[in-house]
Amino acid sequence: MRKLLLLVFTVSLFVGNLSAQKSKKDSTFVKIILNGKFKFFPRFQDTTVFIRKDNKWFIQRNGERDTIDFVSDDVKKDISKGNVKVVIDSVTKKVTYKVIHYRFNGHWSGFELGLNSFFNSNGKMELPDNAKAMELNTGKSWAFHWNFLQVNAGLFKNNIGLVTGLGLNLNHYNFTKPVTLNSRDSAYTFFSIDTTVNYKKNKLFVGYITLPLILEFQLHKKHRPAKTSFFVSGGVIGSIKIASRQKQIFTDNYTFLNRSDFRLAPLKLDATARIGNDTFTLFANYAITTLFETNKGPVMYPFTVGLGFVF
Repeated sequence: MRKLLLLVFTVSLFVGNLSAQKSKKDSTFVKIILNGKFKFFPRFQDTTVFIRKDNKWFIQRNGERDTIDFVSDDVKKDISKGNVKVVIDSVTKKVTYKVIHYRFNGHWSGFELGLNSFFNSNGKMELPDNAKAMELNTGKSWAFHWNFLQVNAGLFKNNIGLVTGLGLNLNHYNFTKPVTLNSRDSAYTFFSIDTTVNYKKNKLFVGYITLPLILEFQLHKKHRPAKTSFFVSGGVIGSIKIASRQKQIFTDNYTFLNRSDFRLAPLKLDATARIGNDTFTLFANYAITTLFETNKGPVMYPFTVGLGFVF
C-alpha cells in the first residue's frame, strides 16, 4: 500500500511539473475557441481567429477570454468569405479586427528554366527529313525566361482570373552535328555540314519578347486565404523575335558568330500549360507556329518544358 501511495505521489508530482511547464509554454500562444473546441497558434502581431455560429469570436489568452460581437451585415459577409483578421496589440493586448479584401493574384512573374526540343508536323519528337542536320543535344539546349511584368484581372473572387504581362524569352539550341545554317539563300534556309571541322560549341540562339494571355484557377487554404496552395492555368503566349545568331566555337578556341535571321518566323505563338503554387511552377510551352517562316525553312515546332520560380 505504501509503495502504491508513493507511486501515485511521484506520478502526481511529475504530471504537475509537466502542467507547469506547459502553462509557461502556452504563454507564447493564443488559444482559439471554435464551437467549443480549441487550437493553439503562435502569438504574432496578426493572428487569424475563427468565428462561432452565433457570429461571435472567442479568443482566450492566459486564461482570460475576450469576445468580439459583429453587428454589421457587411462585416458578417466578410467573415463568411474568410476576409477578416483579428489584430492583437503586442503592448496593450487590445483585440481589434480589420477587413482584408483578397484580390486575385496570378503566377506569371518570375524566372523559368527549361529544356528545348522540336516536334515535327505529325506531333512526334522527330526532325523532318530536310532538317536531320539540326539534331539537338537536348541536355544543353536551355531556355531562360524572365517574366518581368504581370497584370491580373480577377473573374471570380481570388480563385479565377486572367493573367497577362511581358517577358523575355532566351532560347539556345545546341547542335550535335557540325551544321551551319546558311543565310545567303534568299528563298530558303538550308544547312551545310563540314565533317572536317570540330566544334567545342555549335548552337543557335533566338530571343523573344513575350506577351501571355492565361486563364488561371487557384485553391487557397481556409486559414490562409491570401496564400495559393495550388493553381493550374493554361492559355497562349505571343512572341516577337528580337535577336538571333549562330555561335560556333572551334577546338582551337576560334569563335565565329553569324548574326542573321535565318528565315526564322518573326512572330511565334505558344500554347502553355502550368501548375504549381506560390513558390514553384511546372510549365510546358508548345509552339503553334513553325520555327521558320512558311515555305522558307523546314516545318518544325519548338517546345519547352521546365521549372519556374515565382516572385
